[in-house]
Amino acid sequence: MTTFPSTSWKTALRLLLIGLAGVLVISALPLLDGRLSAPPDPDGAGIRAVLLASDGLGAREYAPGPRRLCQVQLDSALQELNRQRALFWVRRDYRAARVYLTLAEAETLRLYRDVRSRWEADRESAAGINKLLEEELARVRALFRHAATESAIRHHLAVAEMKYQAALDLYRQGRYAAALLAGRQSLDALAAVKDRSLAVLARYNDEAMLAQWKAWIDQALKATRRGGAAVVVIKEQHRLDLYKSGALVRSMPVDLGAGSLYQKMREGDRSTPEGRYRVTKKKGYGASIFGLALLIDYPNAADWQRFREARKRGEIPAGAAIGGLIEIHGRGGRGYDWTDGCVAPSDDDMRWLFQNVPSGTPVIIVGSDGTDGPIRTSIKENSHDTNGS
Repeated sequence: MTTFPSTSWKTALRLLLIGLAGVLVISALPLLDGRLSAPPDPDGAGIRAVLLASDGLGAREYAPGPRRLCQVQLDSALQELNRQRALFWVRRDYRAARVYLTLAEAETLRLYRDVRSRWEADRESAAGINKLLEEELARVRALFRHAATESAIRHHLAVAEMKYQAALDLYRQGRYAAALLAGRQSLDALAAVKDRSLAVLARYNDEAMLAQWKAWIDQALKATRRGGAAVVVIKEQHRLDLYKSGALVRSMPVDLGAGSLYQKMREGDRSTPEGRYRVTKKKGYGASIFGLALLIDYPNAADWQRFREARKRGEIPAGAAIGGLIEIHGRGGRGYDWTDGCVAPSDDDMRWLFQNVPSGTPVIIVGSDGTDGPIRTSIKENSHDTNGS
């Protein structure tokens, strides 16, 4: 039996222990430098929550680029984490994943702060625009009632109404950026309504035109002071006045042509003519489809001159006729303009008028008498800038 000296045995044991210690030290090195330390929130739950909150405030609308960057950084961090988890534990190294997660967290928090700031600003702006729209729509609806004959004006007002309702709905949903956009689109449509309506109605505020209309009325009234009567129709007021001996005898509401805002230019435009006319014929029952009627002498010489000049300028189609058969007739009182250019009081008023207006009576039809009627009032109320928001 062979025996080993006790010193040799002790030496071998010492060497074995030293070797094991070295292995343990080498194995522990990754722990010491943080390679094996998994990052906090290793699944990015906190970052996901912040991204979700940002999306709720409209991050994808406000900041689509930064929102994509945050998602890319989070995905990269999670991919790196999963790659390290697939390795044997000694070989894992989480340092890069921790860096990616830190960057993702910083970018996501920055995104949330920026988006929330814009969301709060848009909430305030959208509330202000909605209030402005409510006020503007009330004014423009009044203006529209006088200029609704044009399809373009009707279209723009319909768009404005639709966008305003969308702005209200989006605001209630907390989608303030979209509400702000819809509100601005409504304001743009309202501006188009106002611009076109004011262009159509401009002549009711034109000093030269007003002076001419007033002169026609004054001349007719002066003539009645020597005896006789005069009929004055004020289109803006939808009113017919009968004067005798220089004094107003009776006023009555009337319906006008569907295109009553304009001066009559041709047959089929459904506008009530403006000018100085006379009653040429009194039509009793059976002579007019509208009951009693007073035929006036449209077109007169001034109407023909205007018609020929407009045709030369290309404003009237070559085949169009000047029109005629303009009457003051019954069946009115409907509260809206519906005739083809005639003046229509109610049947009761028409019976009284028929009895008190002889043939040859002057009939003055003007756009306005210069007082602040509904059209001129609407022009004044809508003279400020719609786009001021």
